[in-house]
Amino acid sequence: MSLLGYSLDNLSLMALTLSVGFVVDDAIVMLENIVRHVEEGEEPYVAATRGAAEIGFTILSMTVSLAAVFIPIVFMGGIVGRLLHEFAVTIVLTILISGFVSVTLTPMLCSRFMKPGKSTEHGRLYRWSEHAFERLQSAYERSLKWSIGRKLFIMGLFAASLLATVILFTFAKQDFIPSVDTGQIQVATEAADRVSFDAMTNMQRQLAGIAASDPNVEAVVSSVGSGGGPRTGTNTGNMLLKLKNFGDRSLSADEIIQELRPKLQSVPGINAYMQNPPSIRVGGQASKSAYQYTLQDTNQDELDASALKLMALLSHARGFADVTTDMDLNSPAVNVDINRDQPQPRAYRCKR
Repeated sequence: MSLLGYSLDNLSLMALTLSVGFVVDDAIVMLENIVRHVEEGEEPYVAATRGAAEIGFTILSMTVSLAAVFIPIVFMGGIVGRLLHEFAVTIVLTILISGFVSVTLTPMLCSRFMKPGKSTEHGRLYRWSEHAFERLQSAYERSLKWSIGRKLFIMGLFAASLLATVILFTFAKQDFIPSVDTGQIQVATEAADRVSFDAMTNMQRQLAGIAASDPNVEAVVSSVGSGGGPRTGTNTGNMLLKLKNFGDRSLSADEIIQELRPKLQSVPGINAYMQNPPSIRVGGQASKSAYQYTLQDTNQDELDASALKLMALLSHARGFADVTTDMDLNSPAVNVDINRDQPQPRAYRCKR
């Protein structure tokens, strides 16, 4: 990962977490086969050579099949492809390295460190685990015979599971990037255009006091006239709410937002827009909302009317809250119309 310039983030760490199972699985398959030969009385070197020869193709096929599952993700395009590229490359390389180590290093270590001969005495833990495994194997054998004898029932159960999967998928919550509780809530505030700095500060302090009094909030950071957004001024502000640890609060970040929204709206003259910051920010720009919809038009009047109409419709639509726009028609503005057809005045030079 260091050679490829990758960093440790949520996606690459998830790839390493999944790879642990693949790495252990390959080594166990090789190790168990070699141990079987050793317990049959073969010398460790002979058992490692013969066991590796018997199981080598199996590990090779396992490695290739697992890598083939993630290879298409490497060539995906768009935002999803950029997000999952490091994840796919990390897990594919880990699987390939694991397969190579399992057919080279594992047999060599077995030939060096395994003790020859069959062990005749085992401890209590071995006997207990072996007995439990035999019972599990016997139960699986009985269930397998029962299933083979009732083929129509098993096929019907399989079809019912596919149908249930489709039905449940229609009811399951779907999101491009699921909401994650990071222990923080961002609040953007906005007042009237010509509000004074002192009035804005007073209203912001009231909002900060309401947020700080919530039992789920640990600390509040408040600022006025900052944030670096497209509409930064004395009538805008920001607050960052640091939530208590998961064990010390009873609500998630999204539930806390729903609880605080009516409380913050009780302060007259100022609007507060809260959002649970996403774990991965994709595109867009700094705004007061988690979701953005961009309108473009060469006609300014048509764009203004369409933006106001869309905002009005979304404000009354089900499932939307804190709908706002970054278009401010009330702000003072000057439009300069250059008449390029106007002839330029001639310049005269006076001689003395």
